[in-house]
Amino acid sequence: MSSPLVSVVILSWNSGRHIDTCLEHVFAQTYTSEEVIFVDNYSSDGSLERVQMIWGDRMRIIRNPSNFGFPGGMNAGIAESRGKYILLLNSDMFLERNFLERAVEWFEKPDAKEAGIIGGLVYKVRDGVPTEEIDSTGWHLLPYQSVVNSKNSTEPEWVFGVAGSAPLLSRQALEGCRLPNGDYLDSTYFLYGEDVELYLRLQLMGWKCLFVPVVLGWHMGAGSVGEEAYLRKPDHLQVHAMKNQLSTILTCYPLCLWSRMIPWTLLAQGGLIVYALTRGNVRILRNWLKAVWVTGCMSGYLYKKRRWLQSSRRVSCRYLRSLFARQGTIETLRLLYQKT
Repeated sequence: MSSPLVSVVILSWNSGRHIDTCLEHVFAQTYTSEEVIFVDNYSSDGSLERVQMIWGDRMRIIRNPSNFGFPGGMNAGIAESRGKYILLLNSDMFLERNFLERAVEWFEKPDAKEAGIIGGLVYKVRDGVPTEEIDSTGWHLLPYQSVVNSKNSTEPEWVFGVAGSAPLLSRQALEGCRLPNGDYLDSTYFLYGEDVELYLRLQLMGWKCLFVPVVLGWHMGAGSVGEEAYLRKPDHLQVHAMKNQLSTILTCYPLCLWSRMIPWTLLAQGGLIVYALTRGNVRILRNWLKAVWVTGCMSGYLYKKRRWLQSSRRVSCRYLRSLFARQGTIETLRLLYQKT
């Protein structure tokens, strides 16, 4: 039997520092039944021109007329893809040579029929050098719209999600959870949290996520938007991050989980405000107020999305609760403090 086609969708925005290394790893894959779709989000650093010159004859290239953000850029690539499986690849992600071969092998196993997403063990790149320092394993949910790595890095495990830098998804799952407006990833997110929202949507529709530690890669992290801490990021990115957290809770979580999510979210948001006031950081407070305002302005869209998504839900609240990390209040507060 012929191997199923895998569509590798790579999104780039001013990724000149690392895009060649990313592509070298993609084209060195031992799995040969692949198509590569390169989506450029209106780069201005000359990276697109170099990619066209060196790699252009080996892949399809889409140049967006403006920066569509991560979801919008990926949606453009997915729409052009033909594969049974689709890899959503960050441009600062470097794959082990057998990444696709092993991931597809697991997808094709009879006991993985419920899997809509497969991801692997991701290590960090430090100063351009791949390391054995773990960046991401499988993900479990936290009760304030965040995620934490599973403590398991050696065995296959059903999890909430996997590293958003290189998830392999089945087309059937992606088409099944496609939003009514045609989006695969919610384009209103622009950046930050779009992977968590997608995983929640897939889980609600009955698709599961499998972490497979023999599927390996290395991630630079913040390859396009920079590595500065969250609270020092530009205003528009802070606003998107805050707004996206609120949007996900309002649309993706059924009422039976709001009692768990909302108190912790208020605690997280309150901690952010207290931090802003005590440090005299007016910018954070201003961005938080803008995020709340923007979320309110989207209420019509959020209501329609929630109504559609919750009416399409195929799993119980008990199952959704099993996706949360099993840890005590003290550990949760410690992680919350670190993230806030």
